[in-house]
Amino acid sequence: MNKPGSFGIGTWNLDWARRSEPHAYAQVLADHPCDVWVLTETRDEISPPKFAHSVSAAVRPRDDRRKWTPTSRWVTIWSHWRTSPVTTEVDDGRAACARVAGPDGQKLLVYGTVLPWNADVLYRTKGEKTSAIARQFEDCRRLLAKNDGCRLVIAGDFNQFMASQKSRETETLQGAIEIGLRNLGMICVTAPSLLGRQLPHQGIDHIAVPAAIADRFASADAWSSSSKLSDHGGIVIAGVKAHRPTHRRPTR
Repeated sequence: MNKPGSFGIGTWNLDWARRSEPHAYAQVLADHPCDVWVLTETRDEISPPKFAHSVSAAVRPRDDRRKWTPTSRWVTIWSHWRTSPVTTEVDDGRAACARVAGPDGQKLLVYGTVLPWNADVLYRTKGEKTSAIARQFEDCRRLLAKNDGCRLVIAGDFNQFMASQKSRETETLQGAIEIGLRNLGMICVTAPSLLGRQLPHQGIDHIAVPAAIADRFASADAWSSSSKLSDHGGIVIAGVKAHRPTHRRPTR
């Protein structure tokens, strides 16, 4: 865990964790301390050491991909803190949501996701892909409305580098993500123009937080992909505690 008064959030795509034994993945997670992990393309056998609470997407349906196992899941959220599942309304099994009760009364709504990518065969056209992205962000909006007082965190495999681009937002999948985040008042703090500047390489896995608390995250850490474990590297951000939003009583 992080130092008192701070907390860390990390995400890593394990590429279905078929390349090594579970303890090898657990060791990497232990080497990068966090309070909340969002693991994508994962399996039930993989867990960060000493994490007691988890919420997962449904078991991944069997398909023609060779890496399928009976315990494969697109997303599992792990937390040091007490966690309760929140039912998502997307129907592709690529999202999970957890309400996390942190210390000192802080409340987080953690939404783990795998967003469509350019060669995604589940959504064949660009229009289908951007619609799927929009549905996930609308899902976040509904869940946040139902969980008053929570800070929303979106983390997982965005399948985009989130670097500055010249194309119009409406023309790209990254643009659809940027529109969705902006409508929620959120910032992708791991983008290359922000905390991503601290990293030796850029990846497609990201973490987004409310713009109001983005400046509380001052550091990021990452590791590169490894053919022995995954074709993705992981990323961790650290910051001060996300205190509960304050609501002033209206004056008469």
